[in-house]
Amino acid sequence: MVSLSLLPYIVLVAIVISEIFLPRDPDSASDAKRWFVNAILYVFNLFGMRAFFFLFAAIGISIFGSASRESDFPVAFVTIIFSLLLFDFVGYFTHRLYHSIPALWKIHQIHHSDTRLDFSTAVRFHPLEVLISSSVDTLLIVGFNIPAYALAVHGGLAFFFGVVAHSNTTLFNPVDHLVRTIFVTPNMHRVHHSTNPEHYNNNFGIILSFWDRLFSSYRVLSYKVLSGLAYGVSDQKGANELNLWQLLLLPFKSKI
Repeated sequence: MVSLSLLPYIVLVAIVISEIFLPRDPDSASDAKRWFVNAILYVFNLFGMRAFFFLFAAIGISIFGSASRESDFPVAFVTIIFSLLLFDFVGYFTHRLYHSIPALWKIHQIHHSDTRLDFSTAVRFHPLEVLISSSVDTLLIVGFNIPAYALAVHGGLAFFFGVVAHSNTTLFNPVDHLVRTIFVTPNMHRVHHSTNPEHYNNNFGIILSFWDRLFSSYRVLSYKVLSGLAYGVSDQKGANELNLWQLLLLPFKSKI
């Protein structure tokens, strides 16, 4: 049986293969430099900023209680559902804050500066954003005593939907309209990465789409309009040409 810890990487490989054979934008093949920058950001955030997350969580749990309790199936199931709703709800509003507060947008715009969408865009985040998000997650873990198994389920789903939502593939088109009644889909999230402010200030959902419906930030575009969208930040058209160091410094130089 395949270890659950390997599932995110299996999903990643499957998405990459689908982008090769079923690309949505055949003419937007990613250049090596862009992939390199996104990959380095991912590695640094995974082994650098996430280390703070585990450290803060460990300290908080040691002070306020354990988050690794064992439970029978009914309790574990309810705990997983509660944790998923909690983290996704907070993630939705945190995402909205990144778009509405200028100081936070300067950091979050690194993610939006990608002018091509594919699996690598899902991990293109400034370390400061990862640190802030990890700190929020830590508060939730400690405050609600979230167990490890619930974190694992949420983390796996968040990775899965993040990669799928940014993917450059037509694989999910046949079910996109149906699935987005509950979950975030590629065609829903592509709207969010448009250079048009009327678009990118909508569809903030991470896993579940109904937060956007509930709080009036849901926007749907036709396939025809979607095919003509430009991606990125309008006044950062050269962001994909920046090296890693320049990209890390961009939030401190931006006038936004």
